[in-house]
Amino acid sequence: TNRIIDASFGYFIMPILSVMLGYIFFNEVLNKKRIFSISLVGISILYLIIVSFKSLPWVGLIVALTWSIYSLLRKKITC
Repeated sequence: TNRIIDASFGYFIMPILSVMLGYIFFNEVLNKKRIFSISLVGISILYLIIVSFKSLPWVGLIVALTWSIYSLLRKKITC
């Protein structure tokens, strides 16, 4: 469906979502460098959504959310 750019956008934002979920659910510590890098990526995400994309990149958001939730559940569940 010509959504390859949207999917790659999802792989771009997935690590940031994983860091944020780790901060929320596992109380991981964010130092100044991590906060700065998360802020830069957040600004770039907003720029890409507002300026570059003509519509909401729903494929990328689904990819990022599913992989981040999968990583969260994999870490949360102990076998």
